Amino acid sequence: MIQKGVDLVGWRTCGKQKELGPKRFALTLKKIGRMAAELKELPPPAGPAHTPDQRKRLQQYEELKQGAAIFQQGTPECRECGLSNGQAYSCYTFIDYPIDADTERTLFEFFTATMAQDGSPSAGIYRDIVSKVRADGTAWHRDRGPSGSLAELDSPIVKESGFLMWKKRVDSAQLLSALFFNQTRATIISIFAKFWEDFLEYAGNKPEFEGSKTMQQIVLLSEFYERVSNFASTAEGVYVLVEDDAPSEQKPKS
Repeated sequence: MIQKGVDLVGWRTCGKQKELGPKRFALTLKKIGRMAAELKELPPPAGPAHTPDQRKRLQQYEELKQGAAIFQQGTPECRECGLSNGQAYSCYTFIDYPIDADTERTLFEFFTATMAQDGSPSAGIYRDIVSKVRADGTAWHRDRGPSGSLAELDSPIVKESGFLMWKKRVDSAQLLSALFFNQTRATIISIFAKFWEDFLEYAGNKPEFEGSKTMQQIVLLSEFYERVSNFASTAEGVYVLVEDDAPSEQKPKS
């Protein structure tokens, strides 16, 4: 079973992308990319498979190996791709759900500490996206906690500031709901590239950083955004394509 999460593709209309189209390409990489990631964490079956359960595990392991091999092979264009970091399918990355508690706390702490700074990525993201997300009732508000699939924390974290007509209220569910959407403009991509870079600089010295699975995946996400942002600044038709397992909320047009 493929892990739920959000999958991101740097779209540049290479031969394989053109052949499959956005939806099929994203779903294909979601499948084989996650198979490759799962295989890295899964020890090979020990000994011969005698019981039905052992044979099932062996079959699953072989299927993961096949998917991982396809992913690691990439396409003939991968090596010369403007998004390449020297590996196959450098145009792809993902974040698993649920978002772990340490990441949600640290990300919201960073966001609220910087959203009042003029010209900061957080200020623009709050103004143009987060402030327009409903303050309750979204999947990110409901589908969380021990039985939830999107976030580990039982309840979103809330931050209120200002007073009277200048009062602001924002919560971490609104933030998480606003971070992943198709981004077609180079300016938006560069804002998010800077946002993730600044977040990692903020979070890198936190004691929970190394032990957080989500934050380690954000390291790869930030590297992905840097590649896409750099390429989008010099080439036409480059954008971020998102395949998200979270229920769709209203997203900005970008």
